[in-house]
Amino acid sequence: MNLADLHIHTNASPDAREGMTPDQTVELAERIGIDTIAITDHDTFESSLAAWNTSQRRNSQVNVVPGMEVTSREGHVIALFLREPIPSNMPISETIEAIHGQGGLAILPHPEFVVIPSVKKERALELAARPSTRPDGIEIFNGGVFDYAMRKTLAGKKFPTTANQDAHAFYKKNPDTLGAATASSDAHRKTFGRFVTGYEYNLYRAITNNTTVALARSVDEVRHIVKSSADMFGSEFDAEKIQEWISRIQEKEDEYFSYLQPNTS
Repeated sequence: MNLADLHIHTNASPDAREGMTPDQTVELAERIGIDTIAITDHDTFESSLAAWNTSQRRNSQVNVVPGMEVTSREGHVIALFLREPIPSNMPISETIEAIHGQGGLAILPHPEFVVIPSVKKERALELAARPSTRPDGIEIFNGGVFDYAMRKTLAGKKFPTTANQDAHAFYKKNPDTLGAATASSDAHRKTFGRFVTGYEYNLYRAITNNTTVALARSVDEVRHIVKSSADMFGSEFDAEKIQEWISRIQEKEDEYFSYLQPNTS
């Protein structure tokens, strides 16, 4: 099964100042064995094209899907397989129609997560009722939501969100309505690939045929990802701190995403 991380931010996103450059995302994907990546910076398309050009120039085995994370009036939308940028601040129905208008795919990220603009479940079902606005997929696990919850929990605060579990339960009730299930890192720093979307053969067809699988990488794989980032970024990447983080959250982490199929490849 091929692995894709379809929600990655670079330093082109205002909230990812510690992030990677587009070129670095391609190199890191090669190091950690990710087959496909999508650069989905906030309301900008240029960084995604830069990563695509890097992949072509390096003759890389990593496929780069041109995309962006579009801000609509009702929440963010991940736009994949684009040819040109999508305007921001439109009604979400128009956003999805614009993505579909150029043959792209629309994924609803972090549904119901109130910390950032996210589509509501009722609105997602309304959109799905019309072919032109039907989402092509939905994130049933978002790494940024998970990390937010773990930070709060380890600080001794009440578990602050069940957005990922709620997204998974919502999808299980509406699998033929909401499109493909995805899991993504939503990475904003110098690492990604902990949560990925599994697919066979062709990603576009896997999404449109609803045959993708949401995967959580094993702890050993996560440690390899951390080491690869440390080797690549050196002192810019605090590997020791993140290794400690992994050790501290492992028990809670296993419980929190146990419903995801683990990647054992």
